[in-house]
Amino acid sequence: MINNLDPIAFHVLGFDIYWYGLFYGFSFLVCSTMMGQLLTLDVIGTNEISFSSKSSTSILNGKYGDRLLILLVIFIILGSRLGYTIFYAPHWFQSDILYIFNTRSGGLSLHGGLIGGFTGILLFSFLILLNSKNRYYKIILRYKSNKFTSNVHYSKAFLASLLLALSISDAIAIFCPIGLLLGRISNFINGELYGRVTELPIGVIFAKVDSFPRHPSQIYEAILEGVILLFITTNLAKNTKILSYNGMISGVTLAFYSVFRYLCEFFRAPLDGHVEFMNRFITKGQSLSVYSLCIGGAVILFSIILKFAIRCGKG
Repeated sequence: MINNLDPIAFHVLGFDIYWYGLFYGFSFLVCSTMMGQLLTLDVIGTNEISFSSKSSTSILNGKYGDRLLILLVIFIILGSRLGYTIFYAPHWFQSDILYIFNTRSGGLSLHGGLIGGFTGILLFSFLILLNSKNRYYKIILRYKSNKFTSNVHYSKAFLASLLLALSISDAIAIFCPIGLLLGRISNFINGELYGRVTELPIGVIFAKVDSFPRHPSQIYEAILEGVILLFITTNLAKNTKILSYNGMISGVTLAFYSVFRYLCEFFRAPLDGHVEFMNRFITKGQSLSVYSLCIGGAVILFSIILKFAIRCGKG
């Protein structure tokens, strides 16, 4: 197979519309739509600790959902670009710092996007609680007919914002593999992040690079980080009580992504700035995956401790 695909999808009024940007926007649209249909997250607030009030504010629908989506788009793109600059192209800070904001030139870091995305969620959560007239909060996650209630009294503080952010992150983590899938397909169309030379029949010739058959590492990642990870997250949400643990599915999703990314790095070709061998044993992408795996494990541990504390509080 020969990959000589055009990275430009079509032209509009003299502007080039790239597959990468098209899929990026489409992934946000699909993920937000599926969240709105399959899962709602309500914040029930009252000045009484007994939560006798029936008032409820939906986070994933209406104006709040729109605001959350806008913040996510801004912070994910900003985090992806800054992450790429810090992790892979730090010389931009010295040579041309304005080039960092030229996203049309390419160069986005998924690890940076994850950091930026959660920062946006945390800011959104803080603003929601800051502007509320209520003093205490109870978070309810619903997946289809199931309902999971944290039963924790959230006061207006940074900790309350963190716990609300974890709940929103859980709702997003279920469907984020869709974005990963479309992103890797975009990489394949662009002929970037290609694999090492191989003699296997599955090898693909990237015409813009050379005439050697290479591992389609983008497809490997699309299958692992997209299809398989989506199967894992949706089944966990549907068939287990994982959503009753604040942050648990977020940690699990991050952990699985880190493992899949680490494995796929073995098939990627070492490119300048993208994949650099560190001490000839581990690539930069693998080192970042180790860090994200540790963070995912820490989130899982925090979720378990929080659940234990809730049960002890009931007792």
